[in-house]
Amino acid sequence: MPIFQRFYVCLDAYKRGFLAGYRPFIRVDSCFLKGPTGGQLLSAIGRDSNNQMFSVAFAVIERETKESWDWFFRLPLQDIRERHSITFMSNQQKHYQPCINFVTHFYFVQGLVPALHELVPNVEHRFCWRHLYDNIAKKYRGKQLRDAMWVAAKATIVYEWKKQMKRISTISLDIHKVIDKMEPAIWARGRGRRRGNNAVGRGNAMGKGSKAIGREQNAMGRGNTIRRGSEVVGRRSDAVGRGISLQVVILGVLALTVFRFRDPDIKLDFVTARNISGFSSGKPPTSINMTLKAEMVIKNHNWGEFEYDESNMVLLYTGIAVGRGDIPMGRIKMRSTVRVVVVVEANFDGKLSSDINSTVLSVNGYAKLSGKVHMMTMIKNGRTGEMNCTMTVSLTRQAILHYSCQ
Repeated sequence: MPIFQRFYVCLDAYKRGFLAGYRPFIRVDSCFLKGPTGGQLLSAIGRDSNNQMFSVAFAVIERETKESWDWFFRLPLQDIRERHSITFMSNQQKHYQPCINFVTHFYFVQGLVPALHELVPNVEHRFCWRHLYDNIAKKYRGKQLRDAMWVAAKATIVYEWKKQMKRISTISLDIHKVIDKMEPAIWARGRGRRRGNNAVGRGNAMGKGSKAIGREQNAMGRGNTIRRGSEVVGRRSDAVGRGISLQVVILGVLALTVFRFRDPDIKLDFVTARNISGFSSGKPPTSINMTLKAEMVIKNHNWGEFEYDESNMVLLYTGIAVGRGDIPMGRIKMRSTVRVVVVVEANFDGKLSSDINSTVLSVNGYAKLSGKVHMMTMIKNGRTGEMNCTMTVSLTRQAILHYSCQ
C-alpha cells in the first residue's frame, strides 16, 4: 500500500512573517515521534524582536540523514533571498559524537551540517551552548567549569574569551583540550561573524517542549497542534493588547472619577434665633444680645475620607464680627454627609446702625473648613469648603425671617 515517505509544512503566513522583519536567526532541531508510524520531526524555529520562538517550517521524515536534511532545507531556503546572512543554530550532539576517548576526539557524522553547507556555502552555523556543556558534563561536572564556559560563550571580545579559556585550563586541562579542538566560531559569541548576531546562546526548540507538539499524534493531528499553538500565541498577543487598552481606559475613568478631588459642600439647613435681649419697643436699644443655633450640612463628594480641622462660624454685622461659634474637628466617610450643630453667642454692643429702627437686623454667617482627603492610606489631598449665608432677624418676633446661602 502506498504511504507518504515525508511530510513538509511551511505556511505562507510564517514565510512572509519571517521575511518581513524577524531576526536573521533559525534554530533547527529534531525529535523522535512516538506514534504508530514512527519517524522523526524536523523543525526550523526563528526568533522575534522579543526573543520569542516563531515557527518557520516543520516536516515529518523517516529518519535523520544528510539526504533528509538536504530535502528539508531546500524547500524553505528557496523563499529566503538573503540566506547567507542567516545564522543557524543546532544541538551539538546532532553533528559531533564523542568517540571512546572522549577527551581527545570528536568525529564528524553525516547529517545536518553537510547538507546545510552544501546548500548555503560559508553560512554561519553555531552550536547550542547548553547541549555542548551537557555532553561535556557527562564526564566532568562542576559549577566553576559551567560558569567559565558560559562566560566564554557570551564574551563579545577576543581578550575576554582567551581569559576564560585560560581559566578553563586551570580547572581541567583535559576539558580545555577538547574545547580547543572545536572551532571557536561555532560556540563562542565573540569569535563568530557579527552579521545576524543573536544573543541566544542556548535553547531547545523541541526538547522540553516536545510534549506540547503531540509526538504520539498522526501527521495531520500534529500539524493542527502546532498551528493551534501559533494561533494561541497570536491570540495571546491580541489579548495583551486589549488588556493594555482596557487598563488605559480604566485609568482614565479613575482619573476622572475616583482620583478627581473635590471641595466639600457646606450648607445651612436650619437656623433659629433665641434669647434676644436689650430690645424693647418704642425705645432705641444701645446693645442687643442673641443666641443663634445653626445646623450645618457638610457633604464629602470624594472617594476617600475627608478629615477637617477645628474651625468656627462667624456672625457678621455690617462687616464686623459680633459673634463666633466653635466647629469641632471631625471626619466624613467617602461620599457621605454629616450634620454639625453650631451655637453662636452674638453681642451688638455699640455696633448697631440706623436699621435698628426697623426692628430687623441683616447679618451674615460665614464658616470655612480646611482638611485633607485620605485615599488608599498613601494619597492625601488638601481641600477647603466655605459657607456664606445672609440672614434676616426679626427683633420683635425673635425669629429668623429669611436666610439664603452661597
